[in-house]
Amino acid sequence: MAFEQSIYDKRNIFYKKFASEFFHKDFWEKIKKQDLMACCFLCQFYKVIKMRCDTDDNETSKIAFDSLKKKCLGNLKYEEFKEELDLNLSKHTGFKSRFGERRDHMNNCHALYLDWEIKMLSEGFIKPE
Repeated sequence: MAFEQSIYDKRNIFYKKFASEFFHKDFWEKIKKQDLMACCFLCQFYKVIKMRCDTDDNETSKIAFDSLKKKCLGNLKYEEFKEELDLNLSKHTGFKSRFGERRDHMNNCHALYLDWEIKMLSEGFIKPE
């Protein structure tokens, strides 16, 4: 996956739409309890945004936060979200994400995202280059 201009142009709306359809209301509670699947899905969500929009860490984190805010985060402040996100990225990505359950969860999230992106393409929400 690489940068996609049509996703970048609609990045805030696009990822809010994805988050509202994909994540459950109790998602953040699972993150706080260190549920492995939820933590891996958070990391993969961040990574997908970063890859498709080619944004820096700060903007990618803000897009992820804004996307999850309404449905999953309640009154959580951005700084608290960013701290938890960074903790999970250091704990669950890189070399560790290539093996076992982490790999499976990351791959599952990625596959679900790609299916959803194809759906958005077929519905005309995004355009092919």
